[in-house]
Formats: sequence, structure tokens, C-alpha cells
Amino acid sequence: MELILETINNIYDHLSDDESKKIFNMRLKYLISCDEREYVTSNMMLYNDWKMIDGLRAPEIEDPLIICTAGHDGLLNKTVLSKLGYQILCYTDRLKKGTVEGIEIKSIEEAAKKYIGAKYVVGSKRFMKEIYTELIASGISKDKIVIPRHRYITLKRGNTYFDAFKSSGDDFFVDAGANNGDTIVGFKKWCNDKFEKIMAFEPNRITYENLVDNTKNDQRVEAYNYALWDKKETLRFSLNGAGSRVICDSNMCSGEIDSAFAVTLDSMLDKERITFIKMDIEGSELHALMGARKTIIRNKPNLAICVYHKPIDFIEIASYLLVLNPDYKINYRNYFSNTYETILYAY
Repeated sequence: MELILETINNIYDHLSDDESKKIFNMRLKYLISCDEREYVTSNMMLYNDWKMIDGLRAPEIEDPLIICTAGHDGLLNKTVLSKLGYQILCYTDRLKKGTVEGIEIKSIEEAAKKYIGAKYVVGSKRFMKEIYTELIASGISKDKIVIPRHRYITLKRGNTYFDAFKSSGDDFFVDAGANNGDTIVGFKKWCNDKFEKIMAFEPNRITYENLVDNTKNDQRVEAYNYALWDKKETLRFSLNGAGSRVICDSNMCSGEIDSAFAVTLDSMLDKERITFIKMDIEGSELHALMGARKTIIRNKPNLAICVYHKPIDFIEIASYLLVLNPDYKINYRNYFSNTYETILYAY
């Protein structure tokens, strides 16, 4: 326990602003309590530049809303929508009756008859297809049905990966988890297309082919169909649609299994002057950073690392980086209103 407290205090002492301290405390509290609604509420209060990404209009011109399911995610929808000022008429739920937090629960059929013109927010990822089918069968038109991209209505803000420090004008950028090149587009905009080189790593073969196609006209970009890891080996991972998660046991896989060759960043570099490393690799960030140990010690690059895939990442990754470079300053920033998209910046 004493060692854990010492680690937390050391990270806290390296946080460079109040925003980072608030996010660190929020993450720490969420790690202990697992209270997602409390985290989302605190997160929404932290910023005032949130933007809707789930297709709803502004509260003052949007139709009244009905939230389908009064379970955990339905209540999270209510938390987000109420704070934004949307009018919520009721919940619908097959299994529950009565009221929840002062809002009545009805069947979809009852709601459709009583609330003509309302919009329906699907509040369950697990039962999304069943709810959608029942809504259509009850005469609700498709344009009156909102299906959140994530489990519940989510807001977005900021310039992910690129709002903690300024471009040097000749950056050497490592993009780990390059996807189809979308982050490279953001990087080029951030630096006004003035940079030395980009090394992009994407283990998913199909996504990698899109990455190559999207960057083939820029000779400064080198794309590799590798995963970054702490040693060279072949890794298996699941293709789950939202990202490729490294796995060791096929029983953990919820989708198609694929494999990729993994390398260390240290093995890919000689004495190049790396200035900026970004990592969004579905929970493999700490392993990849261990494989970049020599590079980080030698170059002390700016870092933008996702620390939300595993609950403890925001502590373990910060602690590891401060071992490699005790002079690093640490920032945390949130870009989604849910528990995703927390980025650790070290510089």
C-alpha cells in the first residue's frame, strides 16, 4: 500500500495543471468505485466545448426524447441528456415497471400511442436489434430512432493527440495504431505539413492496406504491418469492429481471430531522432512502451498515449514513463464524455 501511495504521489507531483489533476482524481475514484455515472457527470462538468456526435439536434429544437431501457446504460443516457437540457418523456422497458428517478416506465407500444412525434434513444447495446425491431413494428419511423455510436449518448471535444504541445516544424512522428491514416491527417494539419518523417504501425492487414493506399503519395510516410510490443513475436488479436485487441487465448475473443508479427520500436530504429510518439493500440500501450525504452531514454520524445483501455493504465503507464525520464511533465486530457479517450501527454 505504501508503494502504491508513493507511486500515485509521484505522478501527481509531475502533473502540470489543474485539469490534469482533476482528471487523475476522477480516474482514481472511478478505478475504486466503478461508478460510471459519477465519472460521466464529473467529466461533463469539466469542459464547456462538448459537441454531439450521435445525431441529435440542439436541445432547444430537438423533439422530446424517450429512452429505451431503464437499465444501467439507459440511466447513463438520462444523465448525459438531462445535463444538456433535453426533454425526457419516459423510459421504455419490457421487464421494469413504475418509475426510475421520477421518470415513468412504459412499454414501447404505450409510449408510441401517447407521445406522437417523440424520438427514441436506444439505451442498450446488448439488446439494440430487438429494441430497433420492436420500434419499427410499433410504427416508429427510422428517422425517429437514435442509436448511439457507443453504449450511450456520447459527446466529443478537443483535438485528440495534438493539443498539448506545439510542432517543432521538423518532427519525426511515430504513429502506433495508425488505423487507415486518420491520425496522420490530423498530424499534418497540426504541423502545417512540415515534418521530417512518419513511421506508421498497423497490425490489422485490411486496415493496413487502406493505410498504405491513403499515404502512398507521401514519401515521408513509412507504413508497417506490425504490432508494437516488448519483444519480437507473433501475436493473435480479435477483429471486433471497434479496434484490434491483442489476445493470448482464443476464448477471450468475441470476433474473428487474426495474427500479426510484433516488433519493438527500439529494433526498428537506430539513431534516428524521434520527437513524437502517439499510441492507441487497444490496451497494448505499456508493452509497446517497454519495447521503446531505449528510444525514449535517448530521445525524450513528446508522447501522446491512450490510457483508458485498461482501468489501471493511467497509473502504470505514467509511472513507467517517469522511471525512464524523471523530468517528464504529465498532462491528462479527456476527449469523450464517457470513460473512453483519456490521453496521457508527456513532454
